[in-house]
Formats: sequence, structure tokens, C-alpha cells
Amino acid sequence: FSGAKHGGCERAAVALRSPVDKEHRRQGGVMVIGQHHSGTTILRRTLAAHPDVQYDVADEVNRDEVEKYGLRFLPTRALQGQGAANIWVAKSTERNMRSFYRHLRVAAAEASMPLSMVGVVRFPLDLMYSVYERTGKADDAILHAEAVRWTHASLELYRLLREGDGGDGAGPGVAAVRYEDFVRCPQSTVVGLVEGVGLAPVAGAVVDRMLDFSHHDADLNGAGGGGGLGRWWPFGGGGAGLGPAPKRTEQLSFRNWQINQPLFDGSGRWRKLSKAQLRAVMAGDTGAQLREVAGLYGYDLSDEALGLSAVEASHGAPGGRRLRR
Repeated sequence: FSGAKHGGCERAAVALRSPVDKEHRRQGGVMVIGQHHSGTTILRRTLAAHPDVQYDVADEVNRDEVEKYGLRFLPTRALQGQGAANIWVAKSTERNMRSFYRHLRVAAAEASMPLSMVGVVRFPLDLMYSVYERTGKADDAILHAEAVRWTHASLELYRLLREGDGGDGAGPGVAAVRYEDFVRCPQSTVVGLVEGVGLAPVAGAVVDRMLDFSHHDADLNGAGGGGGLGRWWPFGGGGAGLGPAPKRTEQLSFRNWQINQPLFDGSGRWRKLSKAQLRAVMAGDTGAQLREVAGLYGYDLSDEALGLSAVEASHGAPGGRRLRR
């Protein structure tokens, strides 16, 4: 994950593991996975605009659902394999990525359906600021929880790329991309991802249309009210964690506005966090592990990069607990 060459877009900054067999390009599924606020929705909507994709699953998919019900989150037509091209795209923010992918791969195999996965990762402090921007909450406990979550999920993706899903095989078609490379170099990133997950190659005007997802109103999966390409965010579960109903409504409206904007570079907003908030995030073992895993993706969370002096920053003890990669 060194980024595009010399800061330009000469190549896609896409990591791949065992690309899908090219003979399967016109059937099967693509699962986009990553943390919330990391770009999973815009990446799902972009891939769902591929000419061969019939079904865009707007609702979140989780591990328990797949473990209990297999691929029943898909439209019946997709499971029946109707049409010359029968490809679906879905997304999940399940942080136990390897376990989730293992269950998903077993379910796809039982349905004789090829499967590939795209993982997306985002600079952790920008992700935290995005959470704050939507919810208005950024106390130390929330920042700490987001840091732990980011570390766990991003390490899971790293291990999935290196080792497979821990099941009886490596699993096909696993790709990964950084949010920053996607928004800065969208054309080359899409070309690389499409090839990596086994979809038919795209170029030129087709790529431009895929990236113009904010203007797509087609309901590819026929799910009334959901808007096949995510025009409405289905919250599910009543949204109890978002507080009183007026606050939920405000945040849902902001979410729907957010995910329907044209592609833009939202990186660097972490600088709006205060020094006190940054110190809270980077304190102790949590901060040390966050730095370590962020480094695997080429992210710099050093005190110098964050504008924290050695006196200001609060570190874990030297030689503290490291993560097993």
C-alpha cells in the first residue's frame, strides 16, 4: 500500500490475493467490506454500476445472517441464476472479516456461486472525525472504541490478504484498497479492482459512468423503498443508539445526503480534532497498536505527523504489547 506512483495515478494502488478465474466473470458475487465511514457504500455503488452487475444489495449484510441463512439476502432471481450475466454486489461493515468471509464463501460454494471480496480501509483519524461529524459525539470513550475497532478490523483485512480466511482454502478474489487512493485516483483504482475481483474489464466512458453513481436512480435489485443504488439508507433496528427520534432523523438525513454526493476527497479532516482528542486516541497500548497496524497500510501516526510533541503525546510503555500479524 505505497499509494499511486509519485503521487499520480499511473497505477492502481490495489492489493490482490488469488484473482478470480476469468471464466467466472459473468456470474457470482462481489462483497465490499470495511469499517463504517470508510467508503464501503460509495465503493459498493461504484462496482454495482458495472455493466454486468444485475443486483445491488442496498442493505447491510452481517455474519450471523450469512451463517444462519446463507445467501438469502439476495433477490430470488439472483439465487436462481437467471440471465446471461448474473452478478450481485453487496456490502458489510462486519469487523471479523476473516470469519465473515469464510461463512460467505461456504454459502456461495453451496449455491455454486463464485465469490470475490473487496476490502476498503481509511486513515483511522479521518474515520473517527467522520463519526463525530455525523453523530456529534467524540468523547474519550468513543474515540477509544473507534481506535480499537479500526485496529481489529484492519488487522483482519491484512491477515486475510496474507493468509486467506483460515478455512480449508485461501479463498478467491480478495482485493483491498485505501479510501485515499480510491478518491484521489478513482479511474485507475476502479480498473484495478474490476480486474482483481473477476468482472469484465472496463475503460474510458464506462469507468466514468461507474464513478457517476450519485446520479444513478436505477433500482437494480427491485427492492422498493430502498433504492437499488442506495438512494436511501435503511437503518433497521430502530436506531436506538442514535438517541431520541428527532436526533435520529437529523442523522439519517445527513447520512443520506452524505452517501449521495459525487465522489470527493474527504481526507485530512482529522485535523479538526483537538490536541486533547488526538492524545486520547494515541494513549497507551491502544495508541501503540493503532500506530502499528496503520503502518501496515502506509499511514503515518507518528507524533511528528500528528503535530504532537514528545512531551504532549502519551505513549504506552516501551516494548509494550504488540499485535500478532
